[in-house]
Amino acid sequence: MKQTTVFFCSPHPKGFTFKLLESFLGNLKNINFIDVYSKKILPCIDCKSCKCFGKCCLSDDICEIYRAFENDDILIFATPVYYFSFPSPMKSILDRSQKYFSNRIINVSNRISFIVATCGSEKEFGITVLEKQIKMLSSLIGVDFLGCLFLSGTDKINSFLN
Repeated sequence: MKQTTVFFCSPHPKGFTFKLLESFLGNLKNINFIDVYSKKILPCIDCKSCKCFGKCCLSDDICEIYRAFENDDILIFATPVYYFSFPSPMKSILDRSQKYFSNRIINVSNRISFIVATCGSEKEFGITVLEKQIKMLSSLIGVDFLGCLFLSGTDKINSFLN
């Protein structure tokens, strides 16, 4: 059975991102749900440990993330767009993926990644940045990036609902 991991990158557990994700997942089972806001992920300090020794010197929750990157079949990044990028906890995870860039660790397999994103603005520039970042990560870990489900204009929807 294929293992799916969702990297949930919103600080709002029942917000627009969660609702869009819930619709996207449907009845999918066997999901490893990682709430990145609940993880202790320190920022990269560019110490070169990953390049020299093949592992990060920082002691935090990144190993759980690495395991998912390296082993799981389907990686879904569910996120709001913050200032044309990911929220800080996910940005730290991306920065810590330097391990893969430094060592050119590529596990080519039949695995995929996908983005489910929401954005308060009606402009779609933010999703372009997210896609570039996940495409790069996907290529480094041997995963095919399939695409994105994107809901923009949630600020207007939110004010309409309230």
